Amino acid sequence: MIKRLKSSLAFRLPLFYKKLLQYKKLRAPQKPSSNRNVLMMTGKNHVQLLRWSVFSIARNWHNLPKLTVINDGSISNAAIKKTLRFWQGELHIVSWQQSAVYHKEKNREALIQYATSHPFGKKMAVILHYAEIVPILWVDSDILFFQDPELRLPVFNANFICGGTEDELKAYDHRVLALLPPNNLHTQPGINAGMLYVYGRNIYEDFQLGPILEQVHPGYEFLTEQTIFAYVAGKSAGILWDKRTVKSSQEDNQQIRVPIAPGMMARHYTSIMRQLFWRDVMFNL
Repeated sequence: MIKRLKSSLAFRLPLFYKKLLQYKKLRAPQKPSSNRNVLMMTGKNHVQLLRWSVFSIARNWHNLPKLTVINDGSISNAAIKKTLRFWQGELHIVSWQQSAVYHKEKNREALIQYATSHPFGKKMAVILHYAEIVPILWVDSDILFFQDPELRLPVFNANFICGGTEDELKAYDHRVLALLPPNNLHTQPGINAGMLYVYGRNIYEDFQLGPILEQVHPGYEFLTEQTIFAYVAGKSAGILWDKRTVKSSQEDNQQIRVPIAPGMMARHYTSIMRQLFWRDVMFNL
């Protein structure tokens, strides 16, 4: 009986925290700026996740990166700016349509079609756009940071890099896997695209992503983008952060309060464990 009650509270309390936390005023300390470029995306349904993800950066990173937030078109730029008014660093809020225009000029029609049809297509288009300009750290808005990642980012002097986090599962789109050239995604640990470090001027062309997207159209799914980035990462840096460094498991989903484990830099709260995001915000930020 007590165990059942505890399990019920572990699930229900975070939903109460979510409502309570939206009224909390956030104040972030002044910190030095860095040249690190962080890229995120948000919309009406994820702006509160963004708020706390960015706050975890403001609180737990030693230096504030250049932050670019992409608007998916479902919310105003003014609303995003208001949500992030605590942020003391450089901030750019940009429409995802700018990435569509960028790729249109490069005749990447299959990517534009994917982006206009699916939110993860927007994510792919945005990443490939900005990663052609500077090395970017992409961060999903359902990630919280508890330590500074700077020392865990690779130092490289190359024209191309792509790496992600270790996934608990090998969560891939098997239709895409069948279209890819020979690879080791089946035999190696899974790669998650929730956090990516990417740079490369012609990833789309070099990996022949256009024909793959054309064949998948219009049956995109939420793993299509992750499968493609896992393949690209597998040809480069692979897994940059193991599952102890960036946690994504849910084995503690029955616990009301959990301290941050030593060595855990960040945690990715995917949709099946989203309530834990609010629990950890409440007790660990």
